[in-house]
Amino acid sequence: MLTFELLARTKAAVSQKQFYSNTTSMSKPIQRLTLFKIADMANQKKLLEYYKALPTKADGKPYIKSIMAGLTKEDQRNQGYTVAANTTFASIEDMAYYDNNCAAHAEVKDFARPVTQDILMVYFENEML
Repeated sequence: MLTFELLARTKAAVSQKQFYSNTTSMSKPIQRLTLFKIADMANQKKLLEYYKALPTKADGKPYIKSIMAGLTKEDQRNQGYTVAANTTFASIEDMAYYDNNCAAHAEVKDFARPVTQDILMVYFENEML
């Protein structure tokens, strides 16, 4: 389970965030898809617990618009990826904050690195809007 220390560090990091997503730019939301190859089912479920604990707001303002994560379904096309996470950000700057300054995301990465055989991450703007 995540500790209160993580929450305290998250609050400290969140207070450093500059909110670019509230500007008047007309950029489309950033969709980020991350796939993990994790052999051990217990570690797959633990990773999902980390995702459930991610904060979506900093200083009362959203920087993560939405998070969806789950275990992949058994299918030959999944190429061995066992966990998928889809995160939506209002801007590329908000995603950069998540990557570089979010203490909770740092905890996700610290957990995932040693238990993951491979990670694939892509991000894009939804051209269907």
